Amino acid sequence: MTPMTMEARRLVLRSAYPAAPSAVGIARRHAERRLEDWGVSSALIEDIGLVISELVTNSVEARVSEFRLVLAEDVPGSITVEVWDPSSEMPQDSTPRLDDVEGRGLVIVRALACHFGVQRDSQGKTVYAVIAPKDPARPIVPATPRFPLSAGRPV
Repeated sequence: MTPMTMEARRLVLRSAYPAAPSAVGIARRHAERRLEDWGVSSALIEDIGLVISELVTNSVEARVSEFRLVLAEDVPGSITVEVWDPSSEMPQDSTPRLDDVEGRGLVIVRALACHFGVQRDSQGKTVYAVIAPKDPARPIVPATPRFPLSAGRPV
């Protein structure tokens, strides 16, 4: 796959939320609705929603005031999930034991994403995960979304 240029990036969603525990579910549901509008399959929406929940939970647990969520198609047929927050604290990998009740977030994200990483900036960091189709013949994002952004819906 050839990466898209920034000019060709197709935004699915860009939104800011207060970093409260209730924002995890709100951000996930907001993103899932946008992905449904784009015609993404329900199985992939579930995977992307889980990645969003895990990355947003990390921002909320970092005790920041807000976070920003972006969903975009940077590589044709895949979705990039980005969560920015103003914390300089980097996500921590862990190896949870079977009886641990937390610590599996990044393990789940790495299992579902084909690429995962963190990019620092002067204001904080962006944690990102790229979700690619398991079958390249069936892209995540249809070539023509059911509800194109130009149709007047907010991103």
